[in-house]
Amino acid sequence: MNEQGKPKITEVNFIPVKPKAGLIGFVSFIYDGQFYFGNIGIFTHISPQAKSTYRLSYPEDSLRKKSVFHPINRQTQEAIEKTVSDHIDEIKNKAGRPYN
Repeated sequence: MNEQGKPKITEVNFIPVKPKAGLIGFVSFIYDGQFYFGNIGIFTHISPQAKSTYRLSYPEDSLRKKSVFHPINRQTQEAIEKTVSDHIDEIKNKAGRPYN
């Protein structure tokens, strides 16, 4: 966590895919310099009320239909969404094209 008690998300890596059913790619990142998280699907957001442009979909255990990992509170979810969204937007702006 940083000085403000917010999680530190670093080494964000976005891998775009050919858009299909809202899926635009996958992301991985390091959380607080302690944990690697990967294979997180990135979808365009449908809801205009959403705080983020993108919706994250965490990997599931196919047998139990449960998330393998996911944020357990809103503060962490929003921090991850903001960091990932900012990273994708930066790439999008450099490329001069949208990922949706």
